Amino acid sequence: PTATLSEVEKEEAIKLQEELDEGDTGALLVFDQRFYPYYHMLDADEKDLYRQIFANAYALQERFKPCVEVFSTNVGRVVEAVYMDNPVLFWVENSYGCKYDSQGKVLEISLQYNAAAKKVEQSRQKFEEKAEEILCVARTLTGDYAKEKYVHDKLAGMVTYEADAPMNQSAYSALVNGKTVCAGYTRAFQYLMQQLGIPCFYCRGYSGENHAWNIVELYGDYYNVDLTWDDAKPGNYDYFNKTDEELRSIASTLFKHIVEDMDHMHIMTIDSFIQSVQQGMFTI
Repeated sequence: PTATLSEVEKEEAIKLQEELDEGDTGALLVFDQRFYPYYHMLDADEKDLYRQIFANAYALQERFKPCVEVFSTNVGRVVEAVYMDNPVLFWVENSYGCKYDSQGKVLEISLQYNAAAKKVEQSRQKFEEKAEEILCVARTLTGDYAKEKYVHDKLAGMVTYEADAPMNQSAYSALVNGKTVCAGYTRAFQYLMQQLGIPCFYCRGYSGENHAWNIVELYGDYYNVDLTWDDAKPGNYDYFNKTDEELRSIASTLFKHIVEDMDHMHIMTIDSFIQSVQQGMFTI
């Protein structure tokens, strides 16, 4: 996420501690590992902060103090985990602010919201209605593969790639506006799969340029789905339910799907992703 970080003087630090509250800590929220993998890559304190950020983002709270002791170097990974796990938060921008004291201890976290937040209840209704148009048919189909394929085809038919589309990092841009970029395709697909009870993860990395795609679980196995590239031509399934080996054999050397973290880039494998979830290894 894009971060605005600032160290504050002692006087302002005291003032922030006095004036800010924690907002909703989300203490009772539960995030299933099968659907929220990035949450389960965090340590215990980071999970507390994740729940708090989610709850405050859902309530459109702009500023709050963290419910656990956290340092400025750690906030970004938690914000990113919330953002990548939860396409339902379509009004949240992929950016945050953080104020901290001379020791690096965070005193304030601030979130930013897009245009959908201005009338969020209306935006939620539009979003849910558009999603339900797809889900109501998908639910009648037999088997997760049939449901997944229907969602894939429906999104490919109703969405157009447009680099300058408004709110193009959100699922809303795809489902409601019908114009988006790879992030919007990926989050819309992720959201619909979550609603159908099919585990589906958001992957961000590099594939010739900054890119996003999904990993989906079907019948105990994991596959890559790149709806953005499939939508390049009608009826295309070149990037639908592909293993790592299949994906690499299709893509050129330049355009291999690569996952990026803060320290290095490496070719993404499904096995390494699942292992990261199981071992709690989330590096961004």
